[in-house]
Amino acid sequence: MVDVLRPVFKAQQCILPDGNIIVVGKDVFCFIDSVNGHAVGYNKANITKIDFTHVHLGSTTVSDSTTTGEVYNIKDGNADFSGTTQTVSNIKNNYEWRLDIYSNFIQRPHHLLVFPEEQETIAKDTYALLMAQTE
Repeated sequence: MVDVLRPVFKAQQCILPDGNIIVVGKDVFCFIDSVNGHAVGYNKANITKIDFTHVHLGSTTVSDSTTTGEVYNIKDGNADFSGTTQTVSNIKNNYEWRLDIYSNFIQRPHHLLVFPEEQETIAKDTYALLMAQTE
């Protein structure tokens, strides 16, 4: 399908790591969902608004504690403890990039592309190509 679209629209293509394909030309943008077999295409006149956001999905924390020391002076069922506890925590913030494309299509007025954090360059390049289309 991409090989048919590219020469017709004089377009560039970008194959995403998840297997989906984006075809961008001077007057056309097409997203092909290779997993589900869907395709969404817009020409320059159909795109009414584009939002590009970096969304915080939440944080995860992994902790590890180590306690060292000794018990001394056990009397009357009570014990004194002398020692230290060392805790190491690693916090990871989880993000994704979202590209919302709004159009004047009645049946599909909104299309959302989601890119994982590690695909930042692809997300920003796609946004830049779309913005160039709407100028």
